Amino acid sequence: MLNSTRSGNERYLAPEQTMPNLTDKEMKTKDAIYGVPTRFISSSNRPTTQTDLFSFAMLCIELYTGDNPFQGVQNGSVTREIMHGKRPALPKEIAGQRLLSARIERCWRQNPGEREDAGRLLDDMRRIATYDRV
Repeated sequence: MLNSTRSGNERYLAPEQTMPNLTDKEMKTKDAIYGVPTRFISSSNRPTTQTDLFSFAMLCIELYTGDNPFQGVQNGSVTREIMHGKRPALPKEIAGQRLLSARIERCWRQNPGEREDAGRLLDDMRRIATYDRV
């Protein structure tokens, strides 16, 4: 298992929160680690808007299925799956909703800079909640 200083349930943590402990020198020698640009990796591992968006996408999976994301995958393996860009399959209830599935997929992108804009996500979630399906 990767060595990290993160806290929280690994099934909901963004890749940049599960990075191995690296020195500043090691960080400067790499453009990206596991597809995450090093500029997004913080030694504090504090949550950011981007990490919250990733967690939100995983929460949506749980809300629609009643199961944890990566159900059936052992805890120690979930971090490895996320680090290698794997995500849980979208349940049919989400996959059938074009707007919702697109937003979830944008929220859990490997590169935090490519994740959904929080304001746009909020607007779209309001539309989804009022059954304005697109």
